[in-house]
This record gives sequence, C-alpha cells and structure tokens, in this order.
Amino acid sequence: MKSQVQILLRPPPNQPEISATLPLLDELGGRPQARAAEQGRGGAGARRRCTSTARSPAGRMAGTMKLRRVPLSCLLPLLAAACGSLGGTGGAGATGGASASLRDSRFCEIQVGTAQGSTLHIDVYSTQSLDDCPEDAWSKLTAASIQAQTMSQFVALDGPRYWVVDSLQGSVALDPTVQTFGGIEMHESAALDVAAGASSTVGMPYLPHTVERHSDYHYLAGEPVYELVDPSAKAYVMQSYSTQDKAQTEASLAGLGAALTLPSGWSFRTRVLTTTLVEQATNGSAVVVLDDFANNYVLE
Repeated sequence: MKSQVQILLRPPPNQPEISATLPLLDELGGRPQARAAEQGRGGAGARRRCTSTARSPAGRMAGTMKLRRVPLSCLLPLLAAACGSLGGTGGAGATGGASASLRDSRFCEIQVGTAQGSTLHIDVYSTQSLDDCPEDAWSKLTAASIQAQTMSQFVALDGPRYWVVDSLQGSVALDPTVQTFGGIEMHESAALDVAAGASSTVGMPYLPHTVERHSDYHYLAGEPVYELVDPSAKAYVMQSYSTQDKAQTEASLAGLGAALTLPSGWSFRTRVLTTTLVEQATNGSAVVVLDDFANNYVLE
C-alpha cells in the first residue's frame, strides 16, 4: 500500500501559506506476520523529498505558485526521536518499571504545532502504548483533516516506524489524555519548541540535536544493536528504523552500513550485546542523530 506523508502550515496573517507533500512511500501492512513480504516491495526509489509549495496572497489571486525548499518538512524524523522515545507498552501515563518487549513493534505519530512569536511549539501525539497504528485507518489520515480538527498551524504525519529498543523505563506520556484522530487513539508523548532561525538544520543527517525525553532505553544482552560512531569516537545507538526512505526490516539492518553515505570520520557498526545496555536521559534530554534513511540514533 502506498501513501503520502503530508505537512500543512497555516501561517499568521499576512504571512505566506506553506504546504508540503512528501512523495508516495512504500508503507507496511497492519499485520506483523505480513511485514517482511510487504517491505520487500519497497525500493531505493522511495525517497523523501523536502520540498514544498509556497503561495503568497498575491500568488493565490493570480493562480501562480512558487516552488521552494522548506527545511521544516525534514523535521519528521527528529520529532520521531523525541516523541517515540517517550512511548511505552504499558498503559497511558504509566511510569515505573521497564515495559514489555518493544523490539520491532510499530508506532505512528502526529505532530501538531502552533506559532508562538518566532518559535513553533509542537505537541507530539503517539500511538505507542495504545495500539499499533492500524494501516487502514492511518492511510486515510491527512494533514488537512487533522489541522481542521485541532485548529493548528502545523500538522505532520510520520509513520510507521519500528523500535530497535527492547524496553523503556520512565514516563510514558506527557499527558495521558487519549485523543482520537481518524479512529486512531493517541496521547501526547512529547513537546518541542523549534526556533524559526534554526529550522534549516533540523532533519539533516549526521547533525546531532538535543530533544526533550524522560525515559531510559534498555537494550538486552544477547540482542543486536546498530551504532553510528562520530569522529570523536562518540557512539549513537539506533532507537528506531524508518521505512519511509528505504524498504527495511530489522534483519536488513546488519548490512545498512554499505548503503549509507557517511561523512568523513563517521562509521557504522553492529554488535551483539554481552551485557544489557541502558541509555539514560540526562536532565530530561537526549542527543539524537539521523542517518541518510531517517533512522534515528541516540547518544550512548
């Protein structure tokens, strides 16, 4: 099944209207047992484009449009790093012990933003701990319908993604109140403030960013992990993989290094843990980085 990831921005008065549509992507079916076969139908051509249509008030009257690149449309993977990291498999709002196994489980997100001066405040809603984001319902959602429902200025749909974490420990949701979008139950998992002047760097691969997070990641002994190592020997461990830029399964991640275009001094490695790895948030935040295919990693 193919779908689009859509972004729609409704600006303050007298500002250009921005919309962005990411191209058709190979999506995954709702049944886990069908996932591997369906992922095989993807291909290298399923690439994300961070392009948009900007339409000024004068342009609307004249019926003309100007195409330009909008870095904000690249925000989706970074938001996934922030909001997915707060999910869990326990009940909404649960805290305390490590959750049940997450590895290779599916989740989806919706980001809803409002302009606050020069800052875009984004509330992130996730299906994590509520359901596995049914494909039939997810494929029918649009940014425009969510924007109308929430009366917001920014809406982005991002999903599905798949965890490479075994369990989480800590807060599941910022707000446990369940919201329903197109029949899909979600709760608020994170909130981000993006400075307008820094939006051009958001979503760029191999550029670390700090995100809000209140949970710890547990990677169990005996399980594989996939890591990026930067020029200063800092290691980032993968937290989730995306199927939006590249057809992937967890089994295919071992060979990911050959497909990446790594900057000078960066390397990719995989290993099987001999002891459990716990990646802890520091003062409610974590440093994350993306690769070429929007897979996200967190600093160990």
